Amino acid sequence: MTAIADYHVPAEKIIEARAVLIADELDRRGIKLRRVGRRTLEGPCPVCGGTNRFGVDTVDNVWTCRRCPPSTVCPTIY
Repeated sequence: MTAIADYHVPAEKIIEARAVLIADELDRRGIKLRRVGRRTLEGPCPVCGGTNRFGVDTVDNVWTCRRCPPSTVCPTIY
């Protein structure tokens, strides 16, 4: 796995990516998650495949996997 620090991403690409809602991008790519509460989506991680390890906070527009290291770049999403 490659750490995010190993990549150079132009500032305009970062701004462009932050404008995209993660839930919309997952839906566009056919990655289905179930709603858990008002603001959370949960399901299999697109990288490690764990059943309910992957979560998306739809209010803060952030995602996490409880197994993958925090610095993991998820090629399936980005």
